[in-house]
Amino acid sequence: MNNATTKLKVLVVDDYPSITSTLAEIFEDEGYETARAYSGEEAVKVAVSFRPNFIVSDVRMGALNGIDATMKILGALPECKVLFISGDLLSTA
Repeated sequence: MNNATTKLKVLVVDDYPSITSTLAEIFEDEGYETARAYSGEEAVKVAVSFRPNFIVSDVRMGALNGIDATMKILGALPECKVLFISGDLLSTA
């Protein structure tokens, strides 16, 4: 981190609240400031006010998926870093 008074900000986005909460708590335990969003639409709104340094986002969500939401966010915050996650590999056919 930059210094003791500046916390890096992480926006955690997933449509499963338990996943969002778990990831946010992990980042908080490591000293990051976090915000949570439960849809792509909410992520865009939260990012504008929260101004994260980093986004951890699910790929598949409702009407606005994680990739499209992040592209909108990066238009306003091009310096933001992104990590996409997906539980699709956990599904069985």
